[in-house]
Amino acid sequence: MICQTYIEDLDNNLKDFAKLGVEVIALSGDSQEKAQQSKDNWSIQQLTIGYEVSIDLMRRWGLYISQGAFENEPPLFCEPGLFLVKPDGTLYYAAINSTPFGRPQIPEILWAIEFVLEKNIPYGEESRSFH
Repeated sequence: MICQTYIEDLDNNLKDFAKLGVEVIALSGDSQEKAQQSKDNWSIQQLTIGYEVSIDLMRRWGLYISQGAFENEPPLFCEPGLFLVKPDGTLYYAAINSTPFGRPQIPEILWAIEFVLEKNIPYGEESRSFH
């Protein structure tokens, strides 16, 4: 339910991100079938959802890996992360959660992106690259 609400919020705000020049994608370790099922069940209209992200790649991005505790969860999965990657492939911002709670709220992220673009704030110049 927490993931669904967040993904729905992303999907509902894609136009606002696009106005700021930001392309939004969501990634999942789920199979293609399960990712598509979630997209259909949650009525996700436009958000691109990637699937079959490996545990190794999740770890390289610094995401927390949890063991499934419920019947509908896979044996291992990642907790949420939100990343803003600049066009040159360098990481500008990262929010990594150890639980599904406490994610940055979409309106706050939109405000921050607008503020950074307006003020031309150069944070993240020494960031790692994700090419």
